[in-house]
Amino acid sequence: MKKSEEDKKVVEIAKEAFKEASFLRSEITEEEKDRLNFSDLSPSQKSQCIYGLISGYCFNERASELINKSKINLNKGLTIKAILRIGGGFTSIDAESRRYYSLFSPLESIIMNFDTSFNEKLINFLKGDDVLVEQDFVTSALRSWE
Repeated sequence: MKKSEEDKKVVEIAKEAFKEASFLRSEITEEEKDRLNFSDLSPSQKSQCIYGLISGYCFNERASELINKSKINLNKGLTIKAILRIGGGFTSIDAESRRYYSLFSPLESIIMNFDTSFNEKLINFLKGDDVLVEQDFVTSALRSWE
């Protein structure tokens, strides 16, 4: 894949992550927002990834419900490099299949690849305490990808 094609894919993932984050911000309950704590975020841990913090475990039914309601595409692979290599495009999948096929949302991929300062802003955005726009996601994605 050429660099320009890779950049387009990274921008696409960032835009999908923004849609997903905006959806979560409006959809998660106050109790779920209260569980979001930047110091607890550990993207590769099933109970401390973004969906783990929200729902208790990243592959449980609540996490799957949120992902399915957001209507985002899932990717096979967590890092941007893996997504570019393997691809994605899975939608509406149950928790067991998501776990079995190691499918991840764009937001999960972005969190794994971005620097911690952006992730802290993201947590605050999800809680309703900060403002982020789509361009913030795109800029951070391209910076992280370089």
